[in-house]
Amino acid sequence: MHLNINSIFSKVDSFHEILDSGQYDILFINESKLNVDIPESHISHTKYKCYRRDRDYLIHTNTDKHGGGLVIYIKKEYVHSVQKSDSFEVMHLNLILKDTSFNFVACYKSPSTHN
Repeated sequence: MHLNINSIFSKVDSFHEILDSGQYDILFINESKLNVDIPESHISHTKYKCYRRDRDYLIHTNTDKHGGGLVIYIKKEYVHSVQKSDSFEVMHLNLILKDTSFNFVACYKSPSTHN
């Protein structure tokens, strides 16, 4: 499942209901609007591993943009790995099922970012 939620804060209960249902193996979220001040415990879930790429990681590049952000939830039972970009709002998820590799890319490009 993929959601563009425009801030996780007002929707924490809703996305926890989705995760509690166990209906989805992987949940991708765009525009989480998380930052380093929000602890992992605020968005964690017992059945899913959570990966996040907050936009404020760009502060070291003199970019003062907030908002954006990505979150990936994947059921803990799956063999997987996640790589995060150091330069862009991008995460790569590699999932292994029965000796087959599946690749997913979660990304977000702000409308104000020049192509």
